[in-house]
Amino acid sequence: MRVRIRSWASVTWLVAFLAVLTVALAPAAGAVAAEQSDDVYRLTIVRLNCDDEAEAFSDEVELWVDGAFVDRRNNMDGGDWWDINRSYDFQNSIEIVIRENDGWVIGSRTVSSQEANQGLKVAPMPGFHGTAYYYRLTYYVTGPI
Repeated sequence: MRVRIRSWASVTWLVAFLAVLTVALAPAAGAVAAEQSDDVYRLTIVRLNCDDEAEAFSDEVELWVDGAFVDRRNNMDGGDWWDINRSYDFQNSIEIVIRENDGWVIGSRTVSSQEANQGLKVAPMPGFHGTAYYYRLTYYVTGPI
């Protein structure tokens, strides 16, 4: 019987020790997560290539970043490209949307801080809704800055 009591006391002590250790380390883990979320990254949009336009005539393409209109390019046909070369600072993620000026979306891309320092990325934007267009968005992410 005494052996069982000693074993029970040892288990109780171990559980108490682990509980104290968990509570003591929890704020440190939270502080690291908060510190990482404050990191700032830089998205640079390099170019938009049009391999095939969406409309029978030229596309009028708009660039939107995080819900804000940035710029437009008229008369995009197959084989054309738009050298954008614009940078945007962000924290966790940022959204790029390419629209036709008629209002429909050609393509979109949510860029994450996890893509930082991996070199050039090319995001294909193939046609949908019965269209045959094909665009490619080239960008890169650096940081934290």
